Parts: sequence; C-alpha cells; structure tokens
Amino acid sequence: MTATPAPPTPPAFTLAPDGRTLPGRRRRWRRRVLWILAIGFGLLLLLRASVDRLLPWALAKAAKAYNLNASYERLYITFLGLDAELWHLKIAPLGGGEPIIDAEYCRADVSVFDLLRGRLRACRLEIDGLDVRIVREADGRIAVLDSLMPAAAPPAVPAPEAKPAEGPIEIAPPLAIDALRLQNVRVALRDAHVTPAFEAVLAVNVHLSDLGSAARPLRFGLDFNASPFLDVLRVEGSGRVDRDALRTEFSAAVEGLRAGALEAYLAALGIRPRAHAIAFGLRGTAALARRAEGGALAGELSLEAIRAAADGGEFAGVDRVSARIEELDRGVLRFGSVLVERPRLLGERTAGGRLAVAGMELGEAAPERSEEQPPPAAPPPPAPAAVSAAAVLALGELAVKEGRVELRDEGAAEPGGLALVLEKFVLRDLVIAPDRPGAAAAFEAQLAAPGVFKNASVAGTVAGLPLHPLLEGTARGSGIPGQALRPYLAAAGVEPAFTDGSLEAGFRLAADVSPDGKVRAELQLSDAQLRDGGDELARIGLEVSDVLFDPLNPTLRIASIDVRGPRVKARLDEAGSLAFLGLRTVKPVSYTHPEPTRPY
Repeated sequence: MTATPAPPTPPAFTLAPDGRTLPGRRRRWRRRVLWILAIGFGLLLLLRASVDRLLPWALAKAAKAYNLNASYERLYITFLGLDAELWHLKIAPLGGGEPIIDAEYCRADVSVFDLLRGRLRACRLEIDGLDVRIVREADGRIAVLDSLMPAAAPPAVPAPEAKPAEGPIEIAPPLAIDALRLQNVRVALRDAHVTPAFEAVLAVNVHLSDLGSAARPLRFGLDFNASPFLDVLRVEGSGRVDRDALRTEFSAAVEGLRAGALEAYLAALGIRPRAHAIAFGLRGTAALARRAEGGALAGELSLEAIRAAADGGEFAGVDRVSARIEELDRGVLRFGSVLVERPRLLGERTAGGRLAVAGMELGEAAPERSEEQPPPAAPPPPAPAAVSAAAVLALGELAVKEGRVELRDEGAAEPGGLALVLEKFVLRDLVIAPDRPGAAAAFEAQLAAPGVFKNASVAGTVAGLPLHPLLEGTARGSGIPGQALRPYLAAAGVEPAFTDGSLEAGFRLAADVSPDGKVRAELQLSDAQLRDGGDELARIGLEVSDVLFDPLNPTLRIASIDVRGPRVKARLDEAGSLAFLGLRTVKPVSYTHPEPTRPY
C-alpha cells in the first residue's frame, strides 16, 4: 500500500515569484506599527495632561508643608522634554502678606515618576531674577522663621542614634551637574530691631560647570554684593574631581567691606568703625588622592597671599600656609607638617587710649535699652559631648617663621610703637587620641622685642589635650634694656635702669575641663630670677591653686595664692632715687615759687 504524502506547509509569508512579500501582508504589519505608535502617542498625551494637572497640585502641596502659598502667572510644559517653565512665581505666607520670594523665571527638569507619586523633585533648576524679602520686626521676631518653624520643628520622639559611616571617604560628588546658573538673585533685608532700622539688598550670581565630568575640568564662581555694606565678595576656581582624586585651584576676594553701615550692630559690642573700606584676599590650591593601601586619602593644601587691608593699608597678612596631609579617613586626620610663613598683625592705640585693629576701634559696650527687661535665665548646662573612640588628630610638625605683631601707640606721652617678633615657633609630635591621653608634644619658640629685650626663648611640653591640658617648661630672656617702655613707665614715676637684664623662670599650668564647660586650673611659677649682668635683682616662687572659671555664669574664683621665698634687692642712690627690679624712681621736677615782691 502506497502512503499518501502530507500536503506541503504553507509559508509564513506569501512571497511573490521574485521573493518579495505580497502587498496584503505588508499592509497588515504597517497597521500594527501604526496602532502601536498611536497608542504610544495617546499615552504621551495622557501623561502630558496628567503633568499639567499634577504639577500645580504638587507645588502647592510642597509650599503648604512650610506654611507657605505658591502662585504663578503662567506655566508652560515642554511637550517632549517635560520641562516646566514658570513666570513670576511668588511664595508668600499661607495666612497672607507680602511675598517672601518672587522669581521672574524658573525652569525645572521635573521627575515625572516622582510627580505621579505626589512628590515634587527637580533634577535641574534654572532661576533668573529671584527676589527674597526678609524682615525682622521691632520686637525681634522674624515672620519668615515663625512661619517655617512649625514645619521644621524636630519630632517629639528622638531619632535613634545613627551608625557611623563605614568604608573609605568618597571624593566624587554624589551628583553630576553640567551647568548650574543662578542669576540676579536678590535678597532684601530689613531689621527694625535696631535703631536706626537697618536695610540692605543682597545680590548673588552663581555659576557651576562640569561637576562630576571625567572629560572636562570643574569650574565654579560666586559673585555676592550687599548694598550698602559690601561692594563684592568673589570666589572663583577650577579643578578636577573623580572617584580617587581631587585637585582644585581657587581664589577669594572681599572688596569694599564698609563697617560704617553696620554701626547699629557694632555699637552694641563697643566697636566703632574707623576705616572707610576693608579688603581681604587669598588664593590657594588643594590636592587629595587615595593611597594604594587602606583606601585613606593623602595630599596637600596651600594658601598664599593672604592679605587684609583697611583703606589700602595692610593690617594683617600671611605669605603662605602649607599643609601636608598624610592620612585623611573617617575619624582620622594626620598632618605630616604645617608651615606658616610671615604671619603679621598691626594694631594701634589711639590718642584716647583705645585699641584699634582691622579698621575698628574697641571700647566698652553700652547698649541703651528702651525698657527694663528681666535678666535672661541662665541656660542649662550642656550635656556631655559624645566622643568617638576612633577620633584621632595627629600633627608631625607645626612651624611658624618670621611672625610679627606691631602696636603703634599714639596715646603714650611720646608717640611710638612696640613690636613682638616671633623668629621661630615649632611644635612637634602632637597627638590627640582617646587611646593616648598622656601623649606629650614638644614646643620651642624664639622671640624678640626691639627696645624691650633682644631675645627670648620658651621651651617645654604640652599633653592631655583637649580636656586635661598640662603645659610645663622654662622661659628665658636676655638683653633687656627696656628703653622702649620708658614712655609707659614715666606715667608711674619710674624709668628703666637695666644695663644687661635677663629673666629666667620655670612654669607649670594644669587644667581640667568638665563636661559642663567649667575650667579648673593650677599655675606654678618656680625659681623666677631677674638679673642685671651678674647681679641678682629678685628671686621668687609663686603658686596659684584651685582657679575656677565658669563660662555659663562668667566668674573667676581663685582659692589661694602662695608666694615663696621672695627676695628683692633695692638701692637708694645719692640723688635720692630708689632702684629696684631694674627700675629707678624719677625725682619729680621741683618748682620754685617766686618770692613775693616787697611793696615800696
């Protein structure tokens, strides 16, 4: 019996003799593609319509959470990018009143996924023409803070203690920003709590480019001015940041800081502005890189050309500060070396006897109160601070070279000046770590004061930082003429009598800082000797015990002062002057009254 062959299986596509698909099948697939496109377009329209409805609702919900009301004049949402553009966005207190924030134009890349979940999240934000208004009333109340505080109040139940972060420190930023621009941001301030009322307008421009970019360097800048008390604060910089390294160069400058416009605040502190304008500037570099072993960071930090001037005259400056960081990790900071070159400070004593520095004249604070108020209650003592067991600060060497502090005195009988020159200061092997409470660091300093002493040295050790400091060592000074002190001694009726004075003493200072901030200390001065050439003028020992200082209720209590073995040599010369401690009394100029004229 012969088997009948099965009919052939028809092909999936009907093909023409030349192998092409027949027109009927092609049309069916075209319809399917069109249906898919139509459904996708419909979903896009639905999503677009949902964003139109959800964005105003989410904006109002976010503002209401802070007791604020958000309104705008016009909203436009791009069809493809779903970027939201708002014109004249105003944010005001929920109960009504003047707007706190008024933005001319805002554009935000809104996260649609979060918006569908009822949350407002912007991946990118551009603002142009932002005005902010902050007012402090005459009673000291700031309405903006009163509005925000209920929303920002901490929860009644304390949050559980957060676990310390683990793993190496991340250098790379948590986000990437190609471009960020904040232009024409203005903040209007008014403070009616001071007399006269203080008003200022702050203006900010910020630009940030290529944060987190591997191909292009990071660039950033800030321009800030505040009329009428600051002309400009400018910060600029560039660098590169990636997962394992950071390098940046930056500069900062302050020009036209006019303290006179802040006189209402400075007067309460007893400070009177003298300079018309103050300027400040610096530049620096920073470099960090991850070490091959352990994942900790190491690098260098340098600050140069640090300068502060008042009316064009420098009053403070540092040529260079450089630091070599050997280890930077979670809870650990180790410096190999820190070098400070040519720090300097210039002060002045006015003809009225007040100290002036940084373009300010210091005096006694004497604020006037319009009405009597009860003294504020003393704040409760702070709770003891929790110290991490892994917190370690180490410094191999700190060196300061060619420092100088100068005082120009116009208030002395003979106007002149005094200077203290720090030729060298070195601190070695400083370690602050819970597992090494007794670690001691050695220090030494070389000083000079022209006209007061030729050279002086201080050397010793410091240990027990920060809560139980112990400082002990010796101090020596030689070449003491004291002639620069003559104008000051003359007011007391004495003058310097040294030919080649010298001073030597041992010292010990021990202190304990309690968790509530109180400081208890003891001071010992041992075998202090004052000589003039080979002649001993005085020898004394001093001990001040149980000194208690309470910063919460500013008081200083000294339990006892013990003076041991004081020996002072004094001499009365032929002219009737008494010489003691390297000083000599000055005989007052006698004034002879003229004899009365005998009448004829």
